[in-house]
Amino acid sequence: MNEMAEQLAPVAPPKHVWRRIQSQLGLTDEVTEVVPLKPNPGSKIWPMLASAALLLLAVLAVRYDPEVPQPQYQQIAIFNNAEAEPVWLLEISETEIIVRATASLQQRAENDYQLWIVVQDGRAPISLGLLPQGGRISLDKLPIYDQISIAALAVSLEPLGGSPNGLPTEVLYTTQPVTL
Repeated sequence: MNEMAEQLAPVAPPKHVWRRIQSQLGLTDEVTEVVPLKPNPGSKIWPMLASAALLLLAVLAVRYDPEVPQPQYQQIAIFNNAEAEPVWLLEISETEIIVRATASLQQRAENDYQLWIVVQDGRAPISLGLLPQGGRISLDKLPIYDQISIAALAVSLEPLGGSPNGLPTEVLYTTQPVTL
């Protein structure tokens, strides 16, 4: 506890001081008369008033913001190009895969990039959807994602619209998802 504060007797500030603070902070619609305060050099009230005003401002500055629920990411994955620069960042939650393309991505107007799960047991890769060539998208996370052992995630270069036969045409990148 603050020993100096304990030695001071509590003093309520005049009502016009509180009205003035509230008016200046926009907490009332009432316009109050500004009463100049004149310090009394022998008075201990000024340091207390200044402390009270600062405390009030601090309390008003810290407003309650209800916590907005954020998705809990279970995994992340980063696809890097040959220069080890990230080209896509993936955040994988229980229900979605957020994909962000970076400025390092080589955009191709005549092709699409497609995201795949490479399954540990050797079965055919599973498409998760087309990737953005700029910006961010959200892909639905397929239920099978959590039901299989994933060897890797892969990105293939495909004709516009995606793989014509349900399999990767030309695999460009692979990465391991990292569990958080």
